[in-house]
Amino acid sequence: MKKLKSNVGKQPIVCSDVTILKNNGQFLIKGKYGLLQLIQASIFTYTIKKEDAQLSFFPKTTLPVSSLYSSIWGTYRTLFYKAVLGVQQGYKQQVELVGIGYKGTVENNNVVLKLGKSHEVIVKKPDNVKVRFLTTNLLLLRSINLQNVRQFAFQLYKLKKPDPYKGKGIRIPNVVLYRKEGKKQK
Repeated sequence: MKKLKSNVGKQPIVCSDVTILKNNGQFLIKGKYGLLQLIQASIFTYTIKKEDAQLSFFPKTTLPVSSLYSSIWGTYRTLFYKAVLGVQQGYKQQVELVGIGYKGTVENNNVVLKLGKSHEVIVKKPDNVKVRFLTTNLLLLRSINLQNVRQFAFQLYKLKKPDPYKGKGIRIPNVVLYRKEGKKQK
């Protein structure tokens, strides 16, 4: 009988300084930065080795051999790994405001941005994302959930995408910005 194979799924997750509890079809992952919940996938069996502080996932033996189950296995392991990293270290993302007069502040639960418009742009900050301005035009987003950090960063990015000619706008490091050449004078 063939077995399911997944190079990513079979790798153990090192869970030092993290407490993992099973509770009503959910995993509660608790670390020094907070608590995350992850829904337990019913197609896997789980083994937690306390002495090595490792967690491994294995598919149930009743599953048919399919590339779908192999990919789900790898995906679920990666989601779990990202959750463990989040409660151990946390995630952060920088967002840059590039342009003359572009700046921002944090007021109450809102991020207030001045983006060269006649009015201020006010964006409600998600509850689980911490926002801090390092300078008036560089902000740092922090959270234990990677998806929430990136989603809020791109929500801000969409407010004023960088101009392809001068590069003014809201930039996220490591996002490729294609610049265009302006008109040349003869």
